[in-house]
Amino acid sequence: MNLHEEIKNVIPGGIDGNAKVFPGEMPIISKAKGAYMYDTFGYEYIDYVSGYGPLLFGHSHPGFLNHLNEYMQQGILYGFPHKLMYDVGKKITEIIPCAEMIRFTNTGTEATLNALRLAKGITQREKIVKFYGGYHGTHDFVLIGTKKQASDVDFPFVSADSAGITKGVQKDTYTLQFNDSEGFRRFMKENGEDIAAVIVEPVLGSFGLIADNSFMKTLREETERFESLLIFDEIITGFRLGLGGAQEYYGIIPDITTLGKVLGGGIPIGAFVGRKVFMERIIPQKGHEINSKEPVYHSGTFNSNPLSLAAAKWVLTKLIDDPNIMTTLNSKSDQLRRGFEKVMKSHGIKGITTGMHSIFQWYFGLETEPKTINDITNANFSLLKDFHREMVKSGVLFIGTPRGYVSSMHTDEDIKRTINYADLALAKLL
Repeated sequence: MNLHEEIKNVIPGGIDGNAKVFPGEMPIISKAKGAYMYDTFGYEYIDYVSGYGPLLFGHSHPGFLNHLNEYMQQGILYGFPHKLMYDVGKKITEIIPCAEMIRFTNTGTEATLNALRLAKGITQREKIVKFYGGYHGTHDFVLIGTKKQASDVDFPFVSADSAGITKGVQKDTYTLQFNDSEGFRRFMKENGEDIAAVIVEPVLGSFGLIADNSFMKTLREETERFESLLIFDEIITGFRLGLGGAQEYYGIIPDITTLGKVLGGGIPIGAFVGRKVFMERIIPQKGHEINSKEPVYHSGTFNSNPLSLAAAKWVLTKLIDDPNIMTTLNSKSDQLRRGFEKVMKSHGIKGITTGMHSIFQWYFGLETEPKTINDITNANFSLLKDFHREMVKSGVLFIGTPRGYVSSMHTDEDIKRTINYADLALAKLL
């Protein structure tokens, strides 16, 4: 019995998250350094999974490790306020446009759950809107309408993506079509007064779909019209689309933003930020004067733990001090996307690359950039899976779609090797 089969005996499926199902044989990792991971047999892989997004600076960056070690000597959990809360919180409020105050969590799932609870508490409304294909974590509010389905899905009512989610939750969560401005306007005209919040990923991380500027503008206009809160889930786009994230890129300011992944550099962290008038609804003390019947509760044993915030301080300092990091990173990502397109063309395969900045994804069988989930239903997913398996055999790791992230540790040579392996894989499969 191999090690993965042994792991399956104690861990259901042999993986730590259902979203991490892997086509083909999954390597068991023993160590990672820079842009590479190594399995238990000693095989080297160029890693574009990047821990599912957080590793903007790659694995085991020496400066990062030294910084963490310095702070670990001072303790890794206090349960009391400490200076790093201010240091990191202040930096975030200075660079994220909507951020006037912040609360830290331990995961992105916690961040979106608390952001939505806050919105419901502020508005005294129970219903929320998300978009088909948007993934906002594993809590009940949002584990609905995340999967690729047939093109005739009946919006806005979409079934839950897991057993155990109650019908009540499903009825309170509307799932609409991404990038459909007119459909959103019609929906809000009929239902806007019942909507507490609209939550959106500016880039649908699971599918590489990019929000149109007009769509983002419509979300802002309609939520303001009906006094619903607009929440940007920037757990993926935060600090990958520049310091100010997608809201800076689009020039549209949400009411609340969720953050995570890159912020911790590989150490677990999450956060939700927003305008002071909203964030002050979260208060631990009694007697604070707020325009609400009661405060919105948020707590957690490991919130703001010094190790996570030390990691965040290092990441933010690096990005603030060296703007060229993003420029170089995006250039490498563009090189990778162009290389994939050239390889597909050389083999006579229809295909499209999507994503933006250091986030990339591609589809075989499409000729135009997909805007909605319906647009990818005709992609050649069978070839994508076979291609993914061949790339793993060659020593390249992607998320299974295939999609992934470029880190600052990927070299030009890594990019060239990856494109060459893609060429060889397609030559073998066609």
